[in-house]
Amino acid sequence: MFKYQGNSRKQYLMSLLPTSVRYEPRQFRDVTYLEKYFFWRNHLGFYPNYRVLVEYSNELTQESIYSALTKMMYKYNVFSMIMIPNEKNLEEGHHFTTAETVRFGDIVEFIDDEKFEDKPNLILDEYQNEKFVYGTTKPLWRIKVINSKYILFYSDHIIFDGTSGKTFHQELSKELKNYSAENYNNSNFDNGMDSLIFDRKLTNERFH
Repeated sequence: MFKYQGNSRKQYLMSLLPTSVRYEPRQFRDVTYLEKYFFWRNHLGFYPNYRVLVEYSNELTQESIYSALTKMMYKYNVFSMIMIPNEKNLEEGHHFTTAETVRFGDIVEFIDDEKFEDKPNLILDEYQNEKFVYGTTKPLWRIKVINSKYILFYSDHIIFDGTSGKTFHQELSKELKNYSAENYNNSNFDNGMDSLIFDRKLTNERFH
């Protein structure tokens, strides 16, 4: 599981892609009317995010989270979606596209704080005002790994809803169950939180 030698890392990551996913050429999608509503609701500070918190039974490490999320990033293209200004139609504001790269630290934060121990409601309240900024190169979702056992998934409502948050945890749980520390090569995680967790070029090369 998630083990490679030398240049085979690229081959491994490309093997994660389902054949139905195609990212080339780079495509853009305009926002819908409902998405515009979510956009302005967040932009004006009325609803910064929604949150789904789960307590996991196994210890959560940087390596296991990196391994699981890397597979999910290449399996589901929604996780690499970003919103950037629509330069061809400024009146439309922003549109969706795929990030060129995503680093582990762009979407994940590890927190150790005794005040959160066995207090899930406090975790939910603590991060209710975390706001996403449009027009950056980072996806509009994040996770916080708290005290090595809680994962808080939070997102802009423009791309996910509460049901999606539940599905995220279900998919992450599956990948974590498949993770094996014995078969994990730390060179996958050579740059720590700055390690690449998604590279769009790899998705293109799969279809050349």
